[in-house]
Amino acid sequence: MAVPNQYIFRINNVYQKSAADNTEIANDSAANLSWSKGYTNFKQNIRVHLKLAQNGRCAFCRCKVSVGTSWSNLEHLVSKTDYPQFKFTSDNLVYCCTKCNMSKVKQNTLSNPNPIKAQQVFPNNSGGFEIINPYYDDFQAHLDFIDDIIIVVANNSSKGRETIKLYKLYRPELAEDRASELQLNQQTVNQQLMARLTSTTIDQA
Repeated sequence: MAVPNQYIFRINNVYQKSAADNTEIANDSAANLSWSKGYTNFKQNIRVHLKLAQNGRCAFCRCKVSVGTSWSNLEHLVSKTDYPQFKFTSDNLVYCCTKCNMSKVKQNTLSNPNPIKAQQVFPNNSGGFEIINPYYDDFQAHLDFIDDIIIVVANNSSKGRETIKLYKLYRPELAEDRASELQLNQQTVNQQLMARLTSTTIDQA
């Protein structure tokens, strides 16, 4: 088993909001616009930054993101609903495929959440998160691949296990997408996929 090289990346440069970004955020917040309706330029700017930093790939499943113009391709690592104070925190945002984005919804990702959510401090290190954080964590230390297409937990990693669970990284279509990118024989891939999905090798718990 090994993680294909194209799936290995970390976000080394946190997006720095411009004066124009801050003005737009202030104006749209004052107008009480939702995340999906407002902040258009800020979202586009950080999306472009993250797409480049992540090689056009989802922060979690590592497949190519096909819909790069959708607002839903920005994922908040820490829920913007539960922690609105982190809605515009640059290192709380990652480039993400729509299905991974929809899988987590607003589930907790913090290791030590403050019972008083308004007083929560945004973690500045890997230990503050229960999931793989692409700003702090090496993907390959927590997740691995079988036959380059099926994602599994590496090194008995609790972060890897939680990331698979929250983002449903055992979805069969992910293996199919990777196989298509690698131009593998689809019939062979289907046979491998069925064999692996019915074995106890894949840790989904």
